[in-house]
Amino acid sequence: MASEYLKKLAQNEKPREKRELTPEEKRRNWWDYHRLHVIIAAVLAVVAAVMIWDIFIQRDPVPDYQIAYIGSTYLPADTASSLETALAELGEDLNGDGRVLVKVKEYPLFAADANFQTVMAAQVQLNSDVTNCESFFFLMEDPALFSTQFELLAYPDGSVPTQWTEPDEAMWYAWTDCPVLMGLPLGSYTEYTVEGTITGDNQQVLAPLYIARRSYDERDTFHYLDGCTALWQKLLEGAAE
Repeated sequence: MASEYLKKLAQNEKPREKRELTPEEKRRNWWDYHRLHVIIAAVLAVVAAVMIWDIFIQRDPVPDYQIAYIGSTYLPADTASSLETALAELGEDLNGDGRVLVKVKEYPLFAADANFQTVMAAQVQLNSDVTNCESFFFLMEDPALFSTQFELLAYPDGSVPTQWTEPDEAMWYAWTDCPVLMGLPLGSYTEYTVEGTITGDNQQVLAPLYIARRSYDERDTFHYLDGCTALWQKLLEGAAE
């Protein structure tokens, strides 16, 4: 009897009408079902943005020519910048990025007043430069000392001694013996110190220095050897031997 009563009651019950969700309820339901996907997509977007920034924006442009300066102090900023600009006028776009870029990397190894950390940092950076074949040109205060420490320099034609014994002056040229270098339009520099403003001639800053090129062997990989050699030969035109 009870079963018949329940059946009859069920037959007489009206079906419940389906209620339309409000816009707020729809948005809440959508978020409940999809929030994990949204969070994952946001994380991936951030990672992609960081990678793009690092690869295409933050990374320093690759120079066509790099010069390692080894001295007792940093060059005036205007001197380094003027040298980069002047040499770029003589060079070519070796890496195909649409411009000619020269970079002067400075390694103040022999500064009398430099602290130990500064000298060690410069030494580590120079070692990395040499290992990775970054600099073809070397601009030095004391080429004999550099040659003794690294045994890296080559003769002007790129050849090297059959054995390293003592520094050979034939491996480097004085700046003042190179007419092309002496004729570069480098202008003047300005530095601001606590004692006041210092100005000077960039050619006079570079006049005491020596220029040389590095040597390469079968273990070295350097993609711009021909281009750097061509610029090297331009710089030596008319140089006194």
